[in-house]
Amino acid sequence: IFRVFEEETVTPIVLGGDTHDSWAYQLFKDGNYTGEPISVGIAGPGVTSGGTYNRFTDAFEKTLVGNLGYSNEEVLEVVYDAFKDWNDGMEYTDVYHRGFVAVELTKTKATYEFIHIKTEVLRASFDEIEDTYGGLLGTNAPFFCGVHLESEAGRPGSLVASDSCGSFSFRSSPMPFLNS
Repeated sequence: IFRVFEEETVTPIVLGGDTHDSWAYQLFKDGNYTGEPISVGIAGPGVTSGGTYNRFTDAFEKTLVGNLGYSNEEVLEVVYDAFKDWNDGMEYTDVYHRGFVAVELTKTKATYEFIHIKTEVLRASFDEIEDTYGGLLGTNAPFFCGVHLESEAGRPGSLVASDSCGSFSFRSSPMPFLNS
């Protein structure tokens, strides 16, 4: 596949979904984690799937947060830094929030935004959702943009992250048929 990326494509992008966590990274020649990037990998989480954080909830929340006094944000920062130290091409990761990736491809660039649903909403009981949001959440779930990234056409592996979210808009609306 790396030979095809190098010889047969201009700006290859690998899209994946329901990977349980959010990942945006460069793929390097020969599968290494350093060197010349030849592609971009974008892997979106799922909305209802667990993730790395959920698999290690006891270790993260009970041991590191509860017993040792670290904040949830401090624990996540250590996890994110470890992933970035392991892979020089890692531009973004989020192992805590669920959601999806919005993608726009043009002749000059690819734009990606990781859209996350607030974790506390996904962890809430149906009674809590009824009390807080007035019913089951459909397209009206509260969400936020985790990161905005761009890849430039003709530059394989180019991937630049920024906080300038807002390339995509989503209209939220209640789904009354779910509440009947």
